Amino acid sequence: MYPFYWTSSERGIFMRYSYEFKRKAVELYRQGKWIEPPADITNLKNFHNMIVKWHHLEEVTSPDCLKHHSQNRKWTPEEKYELVAQVIAGATISSVAYAVGINTGLLAQWIRKYKIWGYNGLVNRKSSAYQRTQRKRISTKTSIKSYEYG
Repeated sequence: MYPFYWTSSERGIFMRYSYEFKRKAVELYRQGKWIEPPADITNLKNFHNMIVKWHHLEEVTSPDCLKHHSQNRKWTPEEKYELVAQVIAGATISSVAYAVGINTGLLAQWIRKYKIWGYNGLVNRKSSAYQRTQRKRISTKTSIKSYEYG
């Protein structure tokens, strides 16, 4: 069993761990043990933190959440808003992110966009510089309910 495989992307080549490796690491963690890290691992603390995240994800969802998917899920603006609203209402970013199986950084990005552009910030757009400049910022004095979307 190889612990990881190499995947190419737009930003270069990066390492992904196999599903079997993740499952074995989580099982050992539950027994109070750590799996032997691959030779390329230089920061053991980050490696252990990743295993703990896998454990939490598996607890909240299912073991299938550790499998690689051919493409990422597309979130609708309504779904994003529901998650952002939970955080604004007082839930922690990590608890909400773990519950749905997403990275905490992604949820934090949605919250930041919502605070800057309101609901429009949650709409999926192409990432051209022109379209980013067309998004209207919401004034702190303007309530979201009275804001007109253009």
